[in-house]
Amino acid sequence: DDRSKCAEAASHVRAMCKRYQFTYYDKWGQILQGWARGGQVGVQLIEGGLSGLRAENAHVRMPYWLSLLAQTTSDQEYARQTLQAAVGVAQATGESWWVPELFRLQAALLTGADRRNTLGRAGELALAQNSPAMVTRCQVDMDQRSLGHAAPL
Repeated sequence: DDRSKCAEAASHVRAMCKRYQFTYYDKWGQILQGWARGGQVGVQLIEGGLSGLRAENAHVRMPYWLSLLAQTTSDQEYARQTLQAAVGVAQATGESWWVPELFRLQAALLTGADRRNTLGRAGELALAQNSPAMVTRCQVDMDQRSLGHAAPL
């Protein structure tokens, strides 16, 4: 969540990509730059990067990139739809490594039993994937939510 370091690294990546004409990785840098910037400009940068990747038929890590878009937008319905799309992409491609985080982010947009169930599902999947860091993130969110706090998206 260190947006300033991310912005700095993304800027370096984009400069190097421009210098050596690496369009593929430039899109990664653009997406990360958008996440680091935030707001509507950040959303536009991410959407542009995603569009570029799709144009190159480059869908690797797409669930992750979509999660950054969901975290950047202030439109909760758009975030919800983006996370659903990310889960769909993960299911279609078999790229499941980020699915626990997608569920954890979805849980932040839900309330009551739906929130608890989705977060529980995220934690179970993280445990099944042997991802202790993700299990911890889910547990922290579960603990915060049981205290009445909502974890930020």
